[in-house]
Parts: sequence; structure tokens; C-alpha cells
Amino acid sequence: MMGDAPPQGLGRYALARTALLGANLAGAAIFAAALAALAVPAAQASLIDFLAAAIEKIPAAVLLDFGTSRISGLPAMEAAAPALQATFELFAIGAIVGTLLGVPLGLALAAAPTRRIAAPIVQLAGSVPLFGAALAAGMALAYLLPIAGPAADTMSVRAAFASADPSALAATLAAVAAPALTIGLAGAGAVGLALRNAVERAGAEPYRRGLRRLGIPKGQIFGLYVARRALALLLRDAGDIVLALFTAAAVAEWVSGWPGAGAEFVQAVALKDWPVAGAIVLVFAAVRFAADFIGALAFRLLGGEDEPA
Repeated sequence: MMGDAPPQGLGRYALARTALLGANLAGAAIFAAALAALAVPAAQASLIDFLAAAIEKIPAAVLLDFGTSRISGLPAMEAAAPALQATFELFAIGAIVGTLLGVPLGLALAAAPTRRIAAPIVQLAGSVPLFGAALAAGMALAYLLPIAGPAADTMSVRAAFASADPSALAATLAAVAAPALTIGLAGAGAVGLALRNAVERAGAEPYRRGLRRLGIPKGQIFGLYVARRALALLLRDAGDIVLALFTAAAVAEWVSGWPGAGAEFVQAVALKDWPVAGAIVLVFAAVRFAADFIGALAFRLLGGEDEPA
């Protein structure tokens, strides 16, 4: 049962998760280096030459140096930076919308009066690939909303809020509405299903039944145990939720024409601008792995003892 004392073995657990994070980042850097190596002319000769070029690229990739973009002539990270900023702005808005909608959705699905009624819907929602759901939502929003893509005078969301031009802010918010809502709806589904599963699991564990036998009221059990346990289980799924948001972001950018990193990656692959493609892959992977790491530590800090180190 969770208590207020720090869980035993937290330091060793944190070291193990840090080592896992390092291994995951190293794997992502190797993959990104392999992508960047495709831009080396000598790598096209044979598989051995490609592997040699990829190995040679690894030390630079660890330092976020993937070479020069063949399109812009800029360093790959610098060339990808504007698109990454645009994606993370959408990601942040979508994450806020997804949390605000997903938390009440998850609690409603987990509530006893609606649990049995919602069970078939939850099962159907869990069987539909998120990519397809996000694509359908994005196409519907792009059709319903008057703005199909960013206007010529659209600026970044942060710059639009910082500017003193109301028309620029209005144009930017109109352009960002469809993709942000697409990400928000996909995020709400991911958060809602994860929270529903977390509440159901926390409420059904043996500790809760034991507390009921002691005569502790249901409300007190939920406040002192179930809610904290459910939050811990939800945070443990942070990496999967981030992945869902990134998947939705890629679909939203494609449908709405938003110039983000997803669209930039597709263009880089199509034009064989491999250094830029490698830079985008590494950034996305790093965010996903960081979310996994933070979620696992938060889970353990909240008293989760059943997570293997």
C-alpha cells in the first residue's frame, strides 16, 4: 500500500531508469546517425560503406551535429528548428486541450454508473488505431473550419501573442485551431482511456477491499488511496500519451498544411535531405524517452512498488 514515506530502493531505481534513458537515447542517436549517413556519397556504394559512414557519424550525432541540409545549406538542427518550434507549439496547445477534456472523460468512463454502459465503447475505441482516429478527426475539422492551413501572414503562436497586432494574432489563432483541436481530441482519447484504466485498476486492487473491511468510508478510500494510485499509474503511461500526441500532430500538420516538424520530416525524406530527417527523429525520440523517464520516476515517488527496475 502506498504511504507517505519514500519508497524503498528509490535511488537504485532512479539509477536504473537513468541507465535505460541513456541506452534509449544512444539507440536514437545511432538511428539518426544512420539517416544522416545516407547523405554521404560514399555510403551509396555498398552496405559495408553505409555502415562505415553511419559509425563515423555517431560521435557527431551525439553532439547534435548531423551535417548540413542539402536544401537550405544550414546545419541540420538549425534548419529543423522553425518546424520543431511550430510542432511543439501545436503539441503544447493540444496537450492542454487533451488534459482538460481527457481527465473528466476518464473519470466518467471509470465511474460505476457508466462503467458497464461504456465498456463496449471503450473496447471499440481501444481497437481503433490512433492514427486513423486522429486522421478522421483532422479531416473533419479541416472541412468544418474555414481555415485549411496557415495564411501567408501567419506567425508562430508565441510571436503572435507577443506582438501588438490584433490581426496577426487572429490570423494565427484561426490557422492553429484545426490542427490544435485534432491533437487535443486525440490526446483526450489517450488520456481518458489511460485514466479510466488506472482508476479501475487502483479501485479493484486488494488494498481497497481490505480498507473497506476495516470500515473506512468509500470517499476516504478514494481520496487517500485510489486517487493517488490512479495518478501514479497515469503518469507511468506519460510516454505513451506523448507518443499519441506526436502521432496526432503529424496527422494534423498534414491535413491542415501546418509547417511543423512532421511535414518537414516528410519533405526531408522525399528530397533526401537526410541530415534534417535525422535531427527531427532524434528530437522526437528524446522527448518520448524523457516522458517515459519522468513518468516512471513520478510513479515510484507516488508509491508505485510494482514497477520493475
